[in-house]
Amino acid sequence: MFKTFIYAYIASFSFSIIFNVDKKTSYLAAFGGALGWLCFSASLNTFNLYGLSYFLAAVVISFYAEIMARIKKMPVTAFLTTALIPLVPGGELYETMLSFIKKDHLGALDGFVSAIMATGALALGIIVVSTIIKSYFLIQGRVKPIS
Repeated sequence: MFKTFIYAYIASFSFSIIFNVDKKTSYLAAFGGALGWLCFSASLNTFNLYGLSYFLAAVVISFYAEIMARIKKMPVTAFLTTALIPLVPGGELYETMLSFIKKDHLGALDGFVSAIMATGALALGIIVVSTIIKSYFLIQGRVKPIS
């Protein structure tokens, strides 16, 4: 599990360079990706449910990105996009396209549903955390309500 943690860190760090994240915060953004992958792996081993594992990893990454953005006074997306890279369901999408090419339509449909479920779980985790944070600051009076 430690090896995959390091691989996720390297992948996130590489994308932080591609996304032109500040050099001083690239290490923190990459740590978010490794932390998200660790959470995904641990919850997958515990619950054996891909959707829940993606959701929990997205929640952890989103909270991490919100906290780091406020500490470093940077946009949340600098941390969030970099940290989500190891969790992008590229393998499922590749298998889906390969199944379509091989005319295995049931396998392609299964892979497509799996990729959509993973993507939806990631999006839902981000939305939940963002809503909680914005509601908290709205209650605190730091954010003006949208009218």
